[in-house]
Amino acid sequence: MTFAAPAPQAVVLRLTDRAQGPEGIALRQSLERAVATRDLEDRGQNILQRVSAALHRASDEDGVQTSPETMGRALDLLAALPLSVPLPDVVVESESELGLDWDEGSRRVISLTVRDNPMVGYSAFIGAEPLYGRVPFLGEVPETIRFLLGRLYAQRLGR
Repeated sequence: MTFAAPAPQAVVLRLTDRAQGPEGIALRQSLERAVATRDLEDRGQNILQRVSAALHRASDEDGVQTSPETMGRALDLLAALPLSVPLPDVVVESESELGLDWDEGSRRVISLTVRDNPMVGYSAFIGAEPLYGRVPFLGEVPETIRFLLGRLYAQRLGR
């Protein structure tokens, strides 16, 4: 009589599994930073919910999958926003672009385009003045974008 013991089963827990490539590691770190945004866990959760909902809509409706680099940069930018600025609507524009939109009514709109590179595109229509361009995002909200958000939310920011 021969007895064969079953081979041990490997157990992988997502919480402890760190076997990922560089993009996966960067994405995981961005997600961790977004959830831990300053002292407001609710804001971090709200950021994740908005981005996740946009990704699911794009995947379900258009079959578009956004790159991890783009998603990581968008999460980093959202986490860097001043707490006094409300979170934008998130829209998947393409495989390498996410849109962040603030629409406060007629002639009060700002739209950012986050790509899989450090440049962030912006367009704003505040009053009768259209503004647009590109600025680098290097971990802090660029001064131009801070200025535009300050104009859009001047009362909220106490200006």
